[in-house]
Amino acid sequence: MAKSDIPFSLKNSPIENQRPLKVVIIGAGFCGIYTTIRIIQRLRNIDLTVYDMNDEVSGVWWLNRYPGLACDIPSYSYQFSFAPNPYWSSLYAPGPEIRAYMQDVAERYGAMRYIKVSHKVEHASWDEESKKW
Repeated sequence: MAKSDIPFSLKNSPIENQRPLKVVIIGAGFCGIYTTIRIIQRLRNIDLTVYDMNDEVSGVWWLNRYPGLACDIPSYSYQFSFAPNPYWSSLYAPGPEIRAYMQDVAERYGAMRYIKVSHKVEHASWDEESKKW
């Protein structure tokens, strides 16, 4: 591919020195919480909003409440590497414990100030001309 065929240009400066970026994350489960925390920790000049349709964060762990709900892999494998929990109650932690862990991490690392719960995103359209959602 020739350089002239590339539809964008790369700048040789950090992202935080560029124009402000608007970032929207849909969902505050494991991936949404993780991405929010990493953006907070590593990037500047970001206008960040996270929308989650549930009343609280933790994704499927908030939605699912059936008896016996538990992690199907060892709990120590189902946690954020930067926020280890040495106090899991069992090898396969029950759902409410995982939900509480996720809510605690989101609060402790400042993600909650960017998260809007009870906000269901029903549609997003890409505008090819403006290159915006």
